Amino acid sequence: MKKLLLFILFVASIKFSFAQSTDQKTAFEVSINSNIQLPADSLIAKKLIRSINHLISLTDSESITSIYIDSSDKAVNLGLLSGMGSVPASDTDNFYYKPYLTNVYQLPSKDYAIQIAYIGVSPHKTPLLYYVTTFIAKDKGNYFTFSAPLARNTINWHKEKIGMINFYYKLSLDQAKAKSFADYTADLCKKFGQPLFTLNYYKCENEQEANQLYGLDYYVGANGDNGGEGGNNDGVSTFLSGTNSEEYRHDMFHFFCGKFIKADERCRITEEGSASIYGGDWSVPADTIVYQLKKYIAANPTANLYDLFHTNDRLYKLVRFQVAFSIVINKYVEQKQGFSGVLKLLHAGAEEDNYFKALNNVTGINKDNFNVECRKLL
Repeated sequence: MKKLLLFILFVASIKFSFAQSTDQKTAFEVSINSNIQLPADSLIAKKLIRSINHLISLTDSESITSIYIDSSDKAVNLGLLSGMGSVPASDTDNFYYKPYLTNVYQLPSKDYAIQIAYIGVSPHKTPLLYYVTTFIAKDKGNYFTFSAPLARNTINWHKEKIGMINFYYKLSLDQAKAKSFADYTADLCKKFGQPLFTLNYYKCENEQEANQLYGLDYYVGANGDNGGEGGNNDGVSTFLSGTNSEEYRHDMFHFFCGKFIKADERCRITEEGSASIYGGDWSVPADTIVYQLKKYIAANPTANLYDLFHTNDRLYKLVRFQVAFSIVINKYVEQKQGFSGVLKLLHAGAEEDNYFKALNNVTGINKDNFNVECRKLL
């Protein structure tokens, strides 16, 4: 009897603690204009707003274990909703991006579609939109959980499994391209020393469609982008390509780096080089980039190659010098040492000094002899 009483008290304490955690004050609160139609049931409406306030207050680290982000397809949901409390509070003009609830409506499933816009006001009283996101809210009794609308937005898309990839597409799939890309991803698994995994690849018309399917209706950083580049992904198993193609080799290499290399170890200099070897850069093939680098050096024989690397100006179209040099160096390293040598450079870290420390260890090339040694490679 005593044990039963203790158990009942224990369960009651858990419920009390849980109620306190869902009712506690949040760092941010969503603004709601009077014309927004909330659920007719006031208790549901209050619970929904309370849950939204918790969601928009989460940091990246808090998001991982939060009860407010739906655990089904967690990686996809985190890709959209993680760290909503980390939206920049201000910029150099010191205006603040505040979250506004702009739409709520019930779906046939009885879940709710929620739209939130982050809007700031400049010192000149001009409204500035930072981003707009739409996501799904599911009633769990004491609170709501939230998820990305990707599955709902692509419910009528076709799906075909080729190799390790589930290809999702609206109209047609080029079988030869899809097979080639599936082989490429399988080869990347070997290069990174990882087993095959299931990858969901969405063939989107452009970056705008990729973002909107995921639930990112608008983002100021992607404003106007429609050049057959970009996309979105969850960093784990879902990749939305904005190339309107069955393959996106450049960004898939970045995807693998993000999946298998710790964030503080990733070296973007090396990464861009290898991504461009396999998939070009800004639609310019690697061979063309190297040709343009050789052409530039021939026309500027006294140029210091390290200075070109360090200042990293544009070499050709949107391609920069660092990418060109990284292509040359990575090809040399992989030829001499295999991809294991490139992996050492990929783990060098973010700063240029870290890159050159790793490069010196792998090849003997450093800042001091970069001008001489790179000329030899060219």
